[in-house]
Amino acid sequence: MSDEETDIGLANSRSKRTRGKKNASAFERLKELKQSGSKNKWVNEESTRIYDEVDEDEYTKIVSDRAANDWIVDDVGEGYVEDGREIFDDEEGEEYEVQPNSNKRKSQQKRKGKLPDEPAPKKKSLKNFFNNKETKEKETSSVNDDNLLKNMLGELDGNFSVTNDFLIAPMPIKSIRKQATESEIEMKNYMERFGKKIQKPSRSEANGDDILNSLLKEERKQENQSLKRSMTKELQKENEMLQQIDEPEAVAALSLPLKLTPQQLREQEEAKEIMEVSAIDFEDEENLIMPEAKPVEKEKFSTAKIVNTTQNMCIQKNKAISTKTQNGIDATIFNELQGSNMEVDTTNTVNKTINFNTETTKFYYLDAWTDIINRPGEIYLFGKVQVPGEDTYNSICVRIENVNRHLFLLPRTHVYDFKTKSLTDQEVSIADVYQEFDERITKEIKITSFKSRKVYKSFAFSVSNVHVPLESEYLEVVYSGKYPTPNLKNKYSTIAHIFGTNTSPIETFILERKIKGPCWLDVKNFKVVEASSSWTKNQITCPDINCISVSTEQKPPPPLTIATLNVKCILNSTNNRNEIVQLSCLVNDSFHLDKPNEKLVTRQFTGITRPSNKNWPIDIMSAISNFKRFKIFKFDNERALLTWFLSVYQNIDPDLIVTFDSNDCQLDIICNRITLLKIPNWSRIGRLKINQIPGKKVMEFFIGRMVCDVKLSAQELIKSRSYDLGTLCQRILKIKEDERQEILYDNIPYAYDASSSIIEFMEINVQDCIYISKLMVELNILPLALQITNIAGNLMSRTLQGGRSERNEFLLMHAFYEKQYIIPDKKIWKDNQKEDEEEGENAHDTTTQVAGTAAGKKKAAYTGGLVLDPIKGFYESFILLMDFNSLYPSIIQEYNICYTTIAPPNDPNDLPTIPDSSVEQGILPRQIRRLVESRRDVKSLMTKPNVTPELKMQYNIRQLALKLTANSMYGCLGFSRSRFYAPHLAALVTFKGRDILMATKTLVEKLNHNVIYGDTDSIMINTRSQNYAEVKSIGTNIKKAVNTVYKHVELDIDGVYKKLLLLKKKKYAAVGVTQKDDNTLDYTYEFKGLDIVRRDWSKIASDTGKLVLNTLLAVDSKKEMDERIDEIFDILTQLGKDFNEDKIPLPMLEITKQLTKAPSEYADMSSLPHVQVADRMNVQKNRRFKKGDMIDYIICEDGTDNPAPKRGYHIDEIKADAENETRKLKVDKFYYLSQQIHPVISRLLEPIEGIDSAVIAEKIGLDPKDFRSKIKTTRSDNPDNDHLMIKTNEKKYRTCEKFSFPCVACKQIHFVAAPLKKENGKVSSIFEKCTNTECKVRPLEYLPLIKNYLRAAIVKSIHRFYENWFVCDNPMCNYNTQNYSWAIKGNLLCLACMEGNLQRTYTNEDLNMQIDYYNFMFNIRTYESEVSNLSGDVVAAYDMMLQTVAEHLENSNYFTVELKHKLVDYEYKLSDEDQKGTDKKLNWKQFFAETYAAA
Repeated sequence: MSDEETDIGLANSRSKRTRGKKNASAFERLKELKQSGSKNKWVNEESTRIYDEVDEDEYTKIVSDRAANDWIVDDVGEGYVEDGREIFDDEEGEEYEVQPNSNKRKSQQKRKGKLPDEPAPKKKSLKNFFNNKETKEKETSSVNDDNLLKNMLGELDGNFSVTNDFLIAPMPIKSIRKQATESEIEMKNYMERFGKKIQKPSRSEANGDDILNSLLKEERKQENQSLKRSMTKELQKENEMLQQIDEPEAVAALSLPLKLTPQQLREQEEAKEIMEVSAIDFEDEENLIMPEAKPVEKEKFSTAKIVNTTQNMCIQKNKAISTKTQNGIDATIFNELQGSNMEVDTTNTVNKTINFNTETTKFYYLDAWTDIINRPGEIYLFGKVQVPGEDTYNSICVRIENVNRHLFLLPRTHVYDFKTKSLTDQEVSIADVYQEFDERITKEIKITSFKSRKVYKSFAFSVSNVHVPLESEYLEVVYSGKYPTPNLKNKYSTIAHIFGTNTSPIETFILERKIKGPCWLDVKNFKVVEASSSWTKNQITCPDINCISVSTEQKPPPPLTIATLNVKCILNSTNNRNEIVQLSCLVNDSFHLDKPNEKLVTRQFTGITRPSNKNWPIDIMSAISNFKRFKIFKFDNERALLTWFLSVYQNIDPDLIVTFDSNDCQLDIICNRITLLKIPNWSRIGRLKINQIPGKKVMEFFIGRMVCDVKLSAQELIKSRSYDLGTLCQRILKIKEDERQEILYDNIPYAYDASSSIIEFMEINVQDCIYISKLMVELNILPLALQITNIAGNLMSRTLQGGRSERNEFLLMHAFYEKQYIIPDKKIWKDNQKEDEEEGENAHDTTTQVAGTAAGKKKAAYTGGLVLDPIKGFYESFILLMDFNSLYPSIIQEYNICYTTIAPPNDPNDLPTIPDSSVEQGILPRQIRRLVESRRDVKSLMTKPNVTPELKMQYNIRQLALKLTANSMYGCLGFSRSRFYAPHLAALVTFKGRDILMATKTLVEKLNHNVIYGDTDSIMINTRSQNYAEVKSIGTNIKKAVNTVYKHVELDIDGVYKKLLLLKKKKYAAVGVTQKDDNTLDYTYEFKGLDIVRRDWSKIASDTGKLVLNTLLAVDSKKEMDERIDEIFDILTQLGKDFNEDKIPLPMLEITKQLTKAPSEYADMSSLPHVQVADRMNVQKNRRFKKGDMIDYIICEDGTDNPAPKRGYHIDEIKADAENETRKLKVDKFYYLSQQIHPVISRLLEPIEGIDSAVIAEKIGLDPKDFRSKIKTTRSDNPDNDHLMIKTNEKKYRTCEKFSFPCVACKQIHFVAAPLKKENGKVSSIFEKCTNTECKVRPLEYLPLIKNYLRAAIVKSIHRFYENWFVCDNPMCNYNTQNYSWAIKGNLLCLACMEGNLQRTYTNEDLNMQIDYYNFMFNIRTYESEVSNLSGDVVAAYDMMLQTVAEHLENSNYFTVELKHKLVDYEYKLSDEDQKGTDKKLNWKQFFAETYAAA
């Protein structure tokens, strides 16, 4: 743009508003004069002063100040910029402006006169540019040289043809959908030929991610056909339109105004409205009012659309690459939006007036919030209040101004003397406690008034370093919550401990007012707040919590307003931050918690903006206006989008937000962007007006609005192989695998290449929004959370966040508070580590205490469940799986295990004793019994015939809530961060669980059944039957026999397996069988703990493993085992050939591992190929791999001698290398065959007779000798085994306990340090004389006594080994114990410090070294020269002792290896040269002697 054009644009923009007003008033006067019939008379009006007069110096100063400063208010770097130019001469060039309206151009020319012939001095003009241009000689050309002219002339002749040279194809639009790539299709094709031979039973888990190859082929075929058809149709339409234009009627139509139908008028009006919305200035909140629809005049629409069509007729329009899969987006999903309100109002709606003049009002309490630091002693309650006389509800905030603190001061038994630091003889009374509090503590916390009284309370828990009696008198102190609590680090002379210092105001409020979850509350003595401090529609204030009570009339809960949000963002490459580009919201303003909802959506709005580096397609407005499935609002920047969203969001005022994975660029990115962009009144995202930006936790932004994370709730409610949105939709909503469409994060920028892809992008986002809402409804998340909260008595917002440990705490807090118990204070953790709620979540799972956690994680400080040693093998008879229903809660009831019935032992290693049956039932078992009985009652109500479906659904939700709560009660005992943490009770529960499992195993074996495996609360029984009915009968008999032994513990049938491949603990593959209603059997696969279900094995390894298992476990196959083994061998042989012939697709060789932290944060990545790949790709390829990302890599041969972990490469690196002439990277076939395929298959087929690792190696093309040696011998991989090296005897036996025996006469102790003693150059025996020179009794005279001492010493060493003492290797811990958890990766975690590993204090190596030492001490045959000087009696004494040691050595499997038994498979033959001149034959001893001698 030229300088003149720029100046003209500035002048016009400044005078636009004034001209519009003048023109409008002039037209009004003309209209009035025309109606009256009079003429217009010009009247000279006095002009008002429109500017200030200043001198030249003052004007210069003003201009320089403006140029130096940003004088535009709230411009944030956008809009106006002062560039120092003058504006007085802008009007001179105004006539040069190119106006889109020709009439305006003419009117300007009439006012200004003709355009001047010569431009103004120092002004650029288009005329001068052409006048100064040098002329060139014209080149001769023909029509044939210009394809465009040739085609136009062809049109006039009626011979329309398009030359190939002129065919212009637009850039193909990249598909934004997540589709099956060519590599995926290649993988499916490869594995399909192996699967054709096997009939697979239907199952969900094993084949959940399989895509049929035929479907993919058909999809590609249809896409190609549709592309060809569309190209042909487009060309035909263009020919027809050209022919029509040649006709007179068509030409006339182009010159006349276009007449539109009413429907077309409405579409054009919508387009205009959207254009106006996109142009709103959102800097001012008052401009957020949406314009109303106005009638549109027909003559205003031009024919630009048709003209544009005729201009592009000669251009070939290739259809963009199809962005849809075979079915595309399922249009029926948008039926949920039918009938929903698509109009959006950003203005503050007028609230329904509520009369608060009555003394008491009622509101439905939903959530509570407090800030103990910035607003101590205050509570904000949020809920719904009914509009009088209507069935509508407004949001309300109830502010409680003060919540008192309640402290309980435990008196000391005697006064503590600070000088002597000990207790005196003076006893302490309550009056002494009061006096010390009044004189000392009140000054420390600076309180002026308080209330106190003497109370009697019980305490059933423990406090470190403080002895708290079960019952005692306390001094209860009450004062304002705005004051701090006493410092617990301070010591007091009369106070032993202060309880209640960590109790939050919400806990005090809930417990004292006995509020259990959302309910109707009565409020009295309140004041209506005019200047509201919240965003709710009503707010009242109460002085204290006594003004609030649970209403006696509990009506059904009011309907809630819920908003489902789904966000799409893109990474800004400039600042490396995510920007929101699309935001969809579905609203249901009448969602019922107590009955089914007729509608999923009542309102909907979707906004979109463009990335900062992208422009809108030219036809975006028409595409949006023509789109009818839902309404779209377009914005030019992210700030405008978020400002509009917050305005609409505030007007909707949702009670609850529904999202999926809130911390994965959903709610977290919304909170981040509204604060970073400084959106006005950003706190509207919650319900409380705050100025200070909260911390990093997303929930701190949504104060007063509950958040339902569907993914988080699904993880608690169901078991699934994956919890991504696609998997949950298939599992819960029963949609097909390709029914839900996805968009790749990297493909979002390509969505802005065309209007059609933008619409498709928004369809995908709204589609996911609908699926999220459907999942929330199908899982009954909100009704279930309400029921659980009403049972536990905590906050519903916390229940929705999965705080299972917190729910258990509140349930017990209510129970103990009702029984006048002091509740233990919650521990405060000083570290910055986030409280591990997952530990609390899973603490009720009996297997999590001993397995499945990394070394750094906290584990229970006690022995967990028992896992029986499995009887490995392949079972083809029915296997019965039986388990105990809620074993640990049942044990708590069975043995009355509670804080109030069992005191903690003095020694933490000791187990407490079971209380007597006469002891009153404790609070914990009573609560569990109440939950179990309530669930039983609710389930009985469900079976009544007259129950309506709605009521039955509520009953089902209620019983499920009771079940989840009861099963998680055990977790509070073992969760170390729970205030009810009791490791001694948890240890007792698990001990009784192990005892019950062993007793059940013994009982089943007495019934002549074989238990082949057991794990914590379940057992597997080999029925040796092929009849399903008989198996069920066996299970019923076992169930009756076991359940008669216990009152509350109940065994039940969990499942039946048709076939079972039992490999080791927690690792098996099985075919489960269930009986349908028509008595037919249904089969499903179940894989547990196997390598094939883990991601860190390559795809080829896991798929081959699945294929082998399908062959082995085939149910319908009539093949014998030998035939199935042969089929497996064929698969392995073919696989080996494909490796050698490079037929394996590269994606099948990818190994996937997850980054646990950023690549740059790893200290040593030499043994971590995925970290090396991620770091290299980030540096060289500008990738953005971060913590949590899954990294794929392939092990290659790169021409170096580096080990395999250092030869990992990304598939993109391999493909790029393949394009080079000097190709360096080749797949390491030996690695994949030996380290991927062979280990997986060997472990799976280990129990199968006739198959070993050597055979498998041979079938896949490896050398079987290497693997046969592994079978025959055991090799140690630990280089630190020093005792395997040859050492001197002194060093070898330096740690052994020396043998000793006493003299029968003088009682002198004889220490045997060596077999023989040397004195004065002579060799003597230990049996010849006593070490006491004055004693004359020789040891030879009491050899039987020495023999007994030797035997006792050996037995003592053996006993020491089997005592199983362990010590922690952490030098700060050094904890000694005989209790240990199961080994995790070969290590036993210390349960005391939870950091070090337990090591045996006396290992099997130590035991065998000790016995070997005794063998060395009495084996004098190795001293041939010295033995000759000894008498026969002495030699016989040595032999007798040696025989005693040999008796124990024969029972040890660690001491010697008999090579003659290990070499039976080998034969040694002399070569021809060695046999010449000798007939000598070597036995195996001579062979080894000569071999090693030669070496």
